[in-house]
Amino acid sequence: EEIYDITLNIYVLYVETCYCNGFIEKMNQVLDAIFTFARSFDDKCQAYFTQVHALSAQMKINEAIKVGLFVLENLGEYFPKTPDQTAIAAEFSKIKQDLEGMSAIDILELHMAEDKQKISAMHMLSKLLLICTSRRLKILPLFICRMVQLSLKYGLFGESALGFATFAWFMVASPNSIKHAYHYRQVALRLVEKVKLKQHKVHVYLAVYAGINCWMERLQSSIEPLEYAYRLGMSCGEIQYAYISALQHCVVSYQCGVKLEMVERLMKMYSGEMVECKQCLSQSILQVWHQTVLNLMGLSDDPLKLSGDAMDQEPFLNDSLECKVGSPPFVVYHNCSLLAYLFGEYELAAKMAAKGEALVSKVQSFYADGNHTFVQGLISLALGRSTDQTNFQTIAKQSIDQMEIWSEYAPSNYQHKLLLLQAEYAFVFVKSDDAAVLYDEAIDKAAENGITQDLAIAYERAGLFNFAQGNASKASQLYGQAHDVYLQWGARGKADYLRLRSPF
Repeated sequence: EEIYDITLNIYVLYVETCYCNGFIEKMNQVLDAIFTFARSFDDKCQAYFTQVHALSAQMKINEAIKVGLFVLENLGEYFPKTPDQTAIAAEFSKIKQDLEGMSAIDILELHMAEDKQKISAMHMLSKLLLICTSRRLKILPLFICRMVQLSLKYGLFGESALGFATFAWFMVASPNSIKHAYHYRQVALRLVEKVKLKQHKVHVYLAVYAGINCWMERLQSSIEPLEYAYRLGMSCGEIQYAYISALQHCVVSYQCGVKLEMVERLMKMYSGEMVECKQCLSQSILQVWHQTVLNLMGLSDDPLKLSGDAMDQEPFLNDSLECKVGSPPFVVYHNCSLLAYLFGEYELAAKMAAKGEALVSKVQSFYADGNHTFVQGLISLALGRSTDQTNFQTIAKQSIDQMEIWSEYAPSNYQHKLLLLQAEYAFVFVKSDDAAVLYDEAIDKAAENGITQDLAIAYERAGLFNFAQGNASKASQLYGQAHDVYLQWGARGKADYLRLRSPF
């Protein structure tokens, strides 16, 4: 019996070591041995956990979920194969009723769970949450609800903090629930400090600082926690969560206006590590952002196409669409729409934005969703100046309405975007004298909020407005300021474009 236990532990540790080092073929051989010779299902659980991690890291999402559901069924947790919206709504309604009247203290004072099967079930649910987030599968809300339900019924698990964090993350998609989401975000952060296990802190920090914070707090406040989550994940063997944290660290740094040269170095370093450790999903998304940065820096042959040192757009899109993982194609279309807008190809930008819009419901809520809405609004307003199509005005108005909601809860991230959209709308569709004031307010607020690229865009659009109004002197000054801010950010490709195509 003692020899069996020691041998099993050695094999399980060897599987984890192979996974962490990217030796997938050898890992599969050892997994087969465990599944063949382990005496009970409980003895196989740890190996299944690693297998699910490895499958999802290789973008074999359906296989990973199939294994995960098989394990959960053997642990007494059943889920419908094809959940419908009615079932999901019923689960969320039940959870809200169960939580009604419970304070943060009430939740924190729940006893620790002792049921070994439920402990294993919560562990598997935590793995599946990450997998389903990449595709926003219909079953994802049921996993989230089950984690909260198990915590309320059996007591607190190490993964309970992640359950409450993802519950909050899911709630931020509904504007009416943002305040409640903030409450459960705080519960999650306090729970993870109570549990004091490194791996659970990595999970919670990723959910909070990549998914929730941008709708409630200053975006810049997420940079350091995401870098910390990467380092913590690497130190405790949570490789997949570590590299998704690294991915988000890069993306948030870029979106905050950190100098592009610094962001590019960071992306290059993380990408190399991801390739070495066979973290295909994280690396595939990161290379899209990396190529976007290279295009902005002027380090690509065609600034409108995501092809160069980091990736090749067409084969990448074909492979991603074939895998049916929503995040990579959405990120491609979003970044292509932004690049086309910045480089004056508004019709191409609209085409890319429409393709991104078709996928936005299939990806979990991040700051990129807000940026997608912002860029889509800007594109519609640019096209509204040159065409009579009423649909552009409709899209622009929808973007403004959405930005009004977000700016109410996180003004440091969205208010300057709202003001710029309102300025463009007043200029293009209303022909209002308010446009000049709104442009000035957008510039001041973007500078105050510290989002460098949005400040540059605001200067540029204000310059075009003043040129159209016949104020060439002020327009020239604003264009010059836009050029300087783009250079300050490191977007030499865009700065050169602005200089060469200046109307002055």
